[in-house]
Amino acid sequence: ESSLIDPSGSADAKRAEIRKQSINCKPIVQRALAEAIFTLISDEDDDETTLTIDEVVERINQVDWSPEDPLWQGILMNGDKVITGNSAMKFASRILAYLLGQKLEKIEVIKLHDQFKANTGGKSLPAPVFK
Repeated sequence: ESSLIDPSGSADAKRAEIRKQSINCKPIVQRALAEAIFTLISDEDDDETTLTIDEVVERINQVDWSPEDPLWQGILMNGDKVITGNSAMKFASRILAYLLGQKLEKIEVIKLHDQFKANTGGKSLPAPVFK
């Protein structure tokens, strides 16, 4: 937090280190995460499954955002590169919402699994981090 307030060069180095260690600091990932958050807090189908912004933020803070985490391969990372492009961002936001606890009908999970498999060379959709 102090690295955000401090405009000095040493704070720039700290910010660069934070961005290097956390993929959620990358702009395209932030956009995907923002889309996922919006999905999670505005699920109009069922008020019982809608999360509050505080609940979503708490879940996000519990996730390992390290680019080395194998979970992100095919979702936010392709090898050592962060995803790029609008369609990749939209796909990532759907997967992030699911991982963060979006309640989906069985047919929706099957569709998401099929899409994930097609986008990742045959990998299986990971289990949600939060249910």
